[in-house]
Amino acid sequence: MFSVKLCWLVNYFCMFVNYYNMLVKYMNSKKRVLILLLLFINSMVSAKTFYVSPTGSDANPGTLAQPWKTWHYAFNHTPSGDTCYFRGGTYKPYSTKIGASLYSPNNNGTRNNPTCFFNYPGEIPELDCQNVYNMNNQIGIGIADAENFHFKGLTVKNVRQIQTQLWAYGWLIWNYGNTQGSAPNNIIFENCNAYNIGGNAFASFGSDSLYFINCDSYIVADSLSTADPGGQGSGFTIYDGSYTDAPNKSYFYFHGCRAWQCSDQGFQIATSGLVVFDSCWAIHNGDMPFHGNNEPKGSGWKFWYNQPSWIDIRKTQVIMRNCIAAFNELFGINWTSAPATTPKPRAHIYNNFVYNNGLDVGKSTSFGNGFNDRPSTDTTGQWDRWYKNNLSYNNMGTPSWGPDGDFITGIGNESNNKFDITTSTISDNDFLSLDTTGLCGPRQPDGSLPFTTFGHLASTSECVDAGTDVGLKYVGSAPDIGWHESPTVSNSPPLSPVYVNSVIQDATPAKVEMTYNLSLANIVPPNTAFTVKVNNVTRSVGTV
Repeated sequence: MFSVKLCWLVNYFCMFVNYYNMLVKYMNSKKRVLILLLLFINSMVSAKTFYVSPTGSDANPGTLAQPWKTWHYAFNHTPSGDTCYFRGGTYKPYSTKIGASLYSPNNNGTRNNPTCFFNYPGEIPELDCQNVYNMNNQIGIGIADAENFHFKGLTVKNVRQIQTQLWAYGWLIWNYGNTQGSAPNNIIFENCNAYNIGGNAFASFGSDSLYFINCDSYIVADSLSTADPGGQGSGFTIYDGSYTDAPNKSYFYFHGCRAWQCSDQGFQIATSGLVVFDSCWAIHNGDMPFHGNNEPKGSGWKFWYNQPSWIDIRKTQVIMRNCIAAFNELFGINWTSAPATTPKPRAHIYNNFVYNNGLDVGKSTSFGNGFNDRPSTDTTGQWDRWYKNNLSYNNMGTPSWGPDGDFITGIGNESNNKFDITTSTISDNDFLSLDTTGLCGPRQPDGSLPFTTFGHLASTSECVDAGTDVGLKYVGSAPDIGWHESPTVSNSPPLSPVYVNSVIQDATPAKVEMTYNLSLANIVPPNTAFTVKVNNVTRSVGTV
């Protein structure tokens, strides 16, 4: 007997309604819509859903009533293209050597139909790795030789460093074959987290294409290291190393991700592929008071292009927009370790806010900058290295480099920035708020970043409408400088309502109720203020 689990059906129905809303704009034939509906129902019937629970057993069939028990078993027994839901609660590792691993291509999905591992809606599953004790590197979840997967709503915690120079990893995605066919590819991590990690929260070595959406890493430190204590504590690491999988063709995308309280940097990049940061935050990294941590360290972003093989001047390698780097001990955004003779990677750094980086935390030497971009004698890629609409303020500075809060002698092309230099006229009065409360707090119900007014511009700020068009949406006569647009009259189309859910009255409905999220004023407009059309036919709006 065939059965369809309720939450799976609801997810697919919501997805279909979204597609239908788009299709009705272009399709006037009821017959064509009916065909699409039948195709949708057929795809539902062919898919399967599995479940895992802390109270389950790996000897079970993986149904809702008889779920599996371990993440490892679920990762390796969910068939290609199917979905496994993880019920809420705390899970134990499947062994004392690793929390869980996915090291086989046997259940790879396809690009259009990935294999999915999702938290059960409304529940929080966590893999607690405190009992993992391996004399090699400690790993929470290891992923290799895998492609076309989607992880959502899964958290790894308590992966310990057990001795010096042995690193811990929350999520490790790596190319263990050092060959093109073994590189992890097209893997999405959405609302996945890692915390209390003794090394790297998320780390990729030799991957092809990865996507990180609304992921968090926090409380990350290799405190037992004797050489450079804390120097391996990174929130997100993308690294090519000696891996041979055509890294210049790789792609890494970060949207809405956060890293805070990492003993070194929030985001660390060393790859010849393209890396995009969109609306990501790095807050209070470095500054961890444990024994031996005496040297300044801790940047929001560390762009670590110190090997010529990691620089590909044929393309733009870094795109960074609408990001925040604040209260990091050393630098906000740091281009580091590259010899002066190395060409600079092509980069587009647009509309970011860099604030109060470089902290005096009582170490023998204290220094730091907001932007740290040193000069290079090789200017091959300088023509496509741009800083635009960035706002930097109240950073410490490095006395030996000069009096400025930013060290930007390596910036060749810049436009409409407000750098932290002695001639800057930016003050606290330019901001609606500089209160960081909530930046590291709970996310919104849809998994997006928490709402904050931190770094928002006051209406009288000199940064309002003072930027240049870089292809991002803006309001007013010109883009603002900084990470957030001030709310003035829009010259861009209004945002579309966000679909939430639908209620169908009965099998032959005369009424369909649809719920949307749309930012409005305090007074809700009357019914007559809304127009709804289906197949270009105006429908009546009963209530709002």
